[in-house]
Amino acid sequence: MELGNIVTIKGNVIIIRNHKELAPTKNMKLFVDDQLMSGENSNIIFAFTDGSNVNIASNSDVRLKQKSGSKQIIINEGFLHGNISKQAAGKSLIITTANANAIVLGTILEVSNQSSITTLYVIEGKVKLVRRSDGKSIVVTDGYSAAVQEGKPLGLTEFFNNLDPRNNHQNMKD
Repeated sequence: MELGNIVTIKGNVIIIRNHKELAPTKNMKLFVDDQLMSGENSNIIFAFTDGSNVNIASNSDVRLKQKSGSKQIIINEGFLHGNISKQAAGKSLIITTANANAIVLGTILEVSNQSSITTLYVIEGKVKLVRRSDGKSIVVTDGYSAAVQEGKPLGLTEFFNNLDPRNNHQNMKD
């Protein structure tokens, strides 16, 4: 099933489809079960058919899925930035990592999955972040981030919205 198409490609990016490596091209269609992998100093931007845009950053590995009618992005490793259109009722976008699900209804967000820590930054909108191991959740809104790590409590941290949240350790308000 078609999910969207590639908007731009920079650097070393491959798509794995049906166990075959493909060289991505602009406007190439993306389908359920496609795996997108970006190398050093590389990225790929794609658009879902609903107009949502997703930027997969350098050194990332993601897979596109569909689950009960909802789109799903599985981040095996890496970082993504998404500008997600308002989703149809009951058809949210789910961003999944090894330890969390981010249930997105329509927002601008960034998700990182590094060293078994999932970090969500909500730049605009609202996202429900669910720890997969125990089902505990937290709602993250504009200007806040939350991290999921085994054995650590869920909590919100405010960040400066006009700065790059990937440098969050430098941007935290005291």
